[in-house]
Amino acid sequence: MSTCDNETAFLFHLVSDIYRKPSILIPALQEINIPRLLQISMRNNLGYYVFKTLFNKYGERLTKNTFTLLEDLINRGDNRIMDQRAALLQIKTCLPQCLIYKTFRAHHRIPNDIDILVRNLRQAVNSLKSTGMTLHEYSSHEAVLITDKKIRIQLHSKVSWANSSFLDNELIREKTRTVSFDGVAIRIPNIEADFLIHLAHINFEPLHFTLSDFLYLCKIAPLINWNVVINQARKYHWERTFNHSMVLLDGLHHSLYLDICPFEGLRLEHRAERKGNISLPKSLPKRHIINAFIEKKLFLYTIRRMIKVSRILFSGDTYTPFYLPPERVLLSTQQ
Repeated sequence: MSTCDNETAFLFHLVSDIYRKPSILIPALQEINIPRLLQISMRNNLGYYVFKTLFNKYGERLTKNTFTLLEDLINRGDNRIMDQRAALLQIKTCLPQCLIYKTFRAHHRIPNDIDILVRNLRQAVNSLKSTGMTLHEYSSHEAVLITDKKIRIQLHSKVSWANSSFLDNELIREKTRTVSFDGVAIRIPNIEADFLIHLAHINFEPLHFTLSDFLYLCKIAPLINWNVVINQARKYHWERTFNHSMVLLDGLHHSLYLDICPFEGLRLEHRAERKGNISLPKSLPKRHIINAFIEKKLFLYTIRRMIKVSRILFSGDTYTPFYLPPERVLLSTQQ
């Protein structure tokens, strides 16, 4: 039977409004190492959400130092969210036909960047530069611009990782959804494309998933037409990787929740992980990563990144050596 430490268990309960309440017991507040809880939440891209939730629910029971720290982090986070909102309004004005993808998670968060799909990359770059944004990087299929508030905007003319595609570009633009992101109405892909994009990104870019990733995938899964998703994975030669990924997500779900599984439409065992400690972010198993890159025939791409590949195969950790929590910007500005 899987277990988790007090801080991780407390975190699952603290973010239950995003998805649903877990079946695991909630530890008492006095059993929680608050600095460790905040660190775990940031590593899972839930820092800002947890700062506010912890402050609102438990503020009166926190020590003065913790109360002051959270108050300061929340104020800085609020300012960062307002800067993101300003950037989104500029994007919406300059690029009314664009799609924001992979960035929206149905909860307030501070991402590393805002990913945007556009039809004409050069035209989009010029439009955003006219607002005062600075061009930082440019290639044939993507560009990075930075706002005056240091918000990173990443433009893409196609959705791809490891120089490979994972779904039809036409599917991404079909039946788009409008959601509120930091109070701004934006367009994002349909449910099936959204799920495929998130899962392909997990498997072929960071090689791990955070609690934020997991909760969002669980939240949208009941709405998915699985035939569409599976056919796309098969068409782009990552069906086995897709299936193995769903086994991982399904096992974690059954370890945390007793009620209806959002992946019931798939032929899975639907049982909890057999053993081990639940720890997130969760690095994908080394065998899973190797098989995924073999299935997609990404041999040359892998050879060009042999140093990173070697570190991952040696340690099995795909997060710590390569990624920093986006909320680090809040800590770095503390006086």
